[in-house]
Amino acid sequence: MIRFAEEMLVACAALDRAETLSALITEDGEVIRTKTGLKSHPSIRDEIQLWAFVVRTLHRLGLDVEPLRSGPGKPPSTYGGGRPLKGGY
Repeated sequence: MIRFAEEMLVACAALDRAETLSALITEDGEVIRTKTGLKSHPSIRDEIQLWAFVVRTLHRLGLDVEPLRSGPGKPPSTYGGGRPLKGGY
């Protein structure tokens, strides 16, 4: 359980850093002008790596799976029995 909590803490810190970089990239622009021309913002690569780390960590911890049903869903259809459809068909 301690390892799970430690990995979650690291993943959350990485997510915070990725969001900070995202804000910086938004503020500066995705493309920056250098003396040799236009280039991608240097923080884009770091942001992508952090997001990948967060996704891999969540997958490794088993937190990337949604339950098939979280609660009651739509009732089963009565096709082939039960009440007739509207219009009598």
